[in-house]
Amino acid sequence: MSTEMLSLLTFAMTSLIILLIQATFGLKAYGIGYFMGNRDTLPEQESVLAQRFKRIVSNTMETGYIFVALILVAAQVGVSNELTVWGAMVFAGSRIVYPLIYAAGIPVARTIVWDTGIVALFVIFTGIVTA
Repeated sequence: MSTEMLSLLTFAMTSLIILLIQATFGLKAYGIGYFMGNRDTLPEQESVLAQRFKRIVSNTMETGYIFVALILVAAQVGVSNELTVWGAMVFAGSRIVYPLIYAAGIPVARTIVWDTGIVALFVIFTGIVTA
């Protein structure tokens, strides 16, 4: 398995784990009845950590679509070089660190880690188009 695909697999599992954590916070806050229903009305205020995990999931999905597309394009056209490898590893690593820092409430570090992931996406793109 290529490093890029391994990074994609790592990202997928990280995404699943944070999604399950977010669902666990919601289940704890709202109870099983809320999750079994249509969720038409929002329950009372949720915890700060539950709100953070909602944003973590949202941010992960927003950048994740781009990462998945770039890695699949690289695989489809047969490109694997230093830029795609390092970009993929840095992006996957940033998406592991990001939820930890965000959940801990470390704002400046959170932004730096998010920005690092975004730069990694540009690095992957550059590796594809310059191959």
